[in-house]
Amino acid sequence: MTSFEALARVIIETGGRVSGLTADEIREITLGQGLDRLPARYEEYLRFLGGPKSFSLIAGIESYPYLVELKDEARALLETEGHPELLPDTAVVIGIHGGYAVHWLTDAALDDPPVQLYEEGDAGVAAEWPSFTACVEEHARVAGLPWGSSPG
Repeated sequence: MTSFEALARVIIETGGRVSGLTADEIREITLGQGLDRLPARYEEYLRFLGGPKSFSLIAGIESYPYLVELKDEARALLETEGHPELLPDTAVVIGIHGGYAVHWLTDAALDDPPVQLYEEGDAGVAAEWPSFTACVEEHARVAGLPWGSSPG
């Protein structure tokens, strides 16, 4: 499995900026999202790429400190849209793009959970990736970064 530390190096080598989070900042995000833990792969990502000055591969994927209260904002959007059931309590909200699209990890208990996307006006989940790692790998390929597994 490719490391997010390696992705951070690739981003730096291609002229991008990265910053990571401390254990205390990661714990603040965990508690702010009402969870006991974050998925291991997402926590690794945050250690290398979760800081406020980091290059973002995926539109709307947020950094610290915004991540702390992001779940509340996502719940409000999904409630307004009539789809509160899409976001389970065990989810980790990782981004909101333009106030109309929400990305979340489906289950904080998993080490590398699926990622789901909801876009305003949809009847349900608009897109899904089998894991957080797969989601980041796909976006790295789209961005032209030499990182991740080669496409099957």
